[in-house]
Amino acid sequence: MLEKLVASLLVPYLSKYVEDIDEQQLSISLWNGKASLHDLILKPSVLNDLLNPPEDENHNNGPQLPISVHRGLCKNVSLTIPYNKLYSQPVVMEIGEVLLTVCGGTSSASTMSKSAKWDHTASEKEKKLDSFELERKKLRALKEAKEKEEEEASKATGQKVWPHFSVRGNCD
Repeated sequence: MLEKLVASLLVPYLSKYVEDIDEQQLSISLWNGKASLHDLILKPSVLNDLLNPPEDENHNNGPQLPISVHRGLCKNVSLTIPYNKLYSQPVVMEIGEVLLTVCGGTSSASTMSKSAKWDHTASEKEKKLDSFELERKKLRALKEAKEKEEEEASKATGQKVWPHFSVRGNCD
């Protein structure tokens, strides 16, 4: 029971950095003060922010690397938590075997000029809008086909079909 409580505390914190984390990936030996996670998929956006920090309010940013992270995987993370000596001993987190797939070149989002970033953002939003419009048209076509089918069915049976309601039996 305490293991589930610790898992429910750790999973939301780690979900900032890890995609699709669940309590199944977490093994806890509470009485030994040890917890471990295996095969974690890291969020590329967080890793890119670590590699290429965004500008601060003074328009200063750290060194910009001409790479961006495409995928990240962490094979294991181990935590040692000395429950009975929390004030005198540190909590230790060991991260083992981090695998990254990086993309190189000057076209990464971190090295783009401001106008190129705006253009890229605009094109991404336009793609999303186009896909939304396509989905909306499909739904409208389905709705119209359903209404037409209901109308034909009501003509065939001689009963009036109200939207979202159908008349069954004799209503005299």
